Amino acid sequence: MVVTGKLPMHARPQGKLLIAALLADGVKTVLCYDAKRIGRTQPAFWSFIGMCRDNGITVLDASGTDLSGSVMGGVNGMLAEMDRDATVSRLAAGKRQWRGQKRVDGRWPYGEHPSHEYDAERAVVARIRQMNADGMTGYEIAKTLNAEGIRTRYACEFSRQSIYNILKEGDANGQTKAVRGV
Repeated sequence: MVVTGKLPMHARPQGKLLIAALLADGVKTVLCYDAKRIGRTQPAFWSFIGMCRDNGITVLDASGTDLSGSVMGGVNGMLAEMDRDATVSRLAAGKRQWRGQKRVDGRWPYGEHPSHEYDAERAVVARIRQMNADGMTGYEIAKTLNAEGIRTRYACEFSRQSIYNILKEGDANGQTKAVRGV
């Protein structure tokens, strides 16, 4: 049974089961990997250790240290609490930093890759937007590009849907006002 966290043992579902087993079955020893597994705050750690001490239960870590009779358990619990607080702080800082910023994860949309290797794509996208502004439908634009031998990044023919996606992406960036007849 694995029980960890910032909550005291009696406030966790598995912790309640452990305490019930300790008190009901006459168990006299608890083995845990280290003090962090007991609780990641000093109050959570000492609450459980105090309950074990009061009931004559020994709490041992993997190296055989008696956590209820030594300060090492408390020190390790304090270090775990500091580590947990630092992790929470780092995660919160990262969330604050990236909140509200658009990031591109995965591949770049057609015509938006920043590398100069993709300048030809940007020219095709500009042409697609112009043809759309001139009143051509997505089907007509795709048919024209395919007839001229212009292909997508992956050497496929353009479809009505791919034209729509390109125009929609441009619309999201404020580069075109409407997607007509796609």
